[in-house]
Amino acid sequence: TCGNKDLEFHNIPEDTRLTEEVLTRMFDLTDTMGPYRPSTMIDLVENKPMEVQYIFSNPLERARRLGCHCPRMSTVVPMIQALQRIRGL
Repeated sequence: TCGNKDLEFHNIPEDTRLTEEVLTRMFDLTDTMGPYRPSTMIDLVENKPMEVQYIFSNPLERARRLGCHCPRMSTVVPMIQALQRIRGL
């Protein structure tokens, strides 16, 4: 994962990196959270500006520098930016 590449870049020991087991557990926990809306979704629904630069663009750029390809995120970022321009945010 890109997260592991970042940990590797910072010389974090391998035994603390994200494994499939950890990722599965994270998703399993998310499934039991009940109704949940991330802050970006709240901003979108309430027609407020989203922190695109910090939450999406900066991590995407970091991933690119580490050689990670994130095609979905690369598509989502310009879509969010365009939506915000259309809404005048």
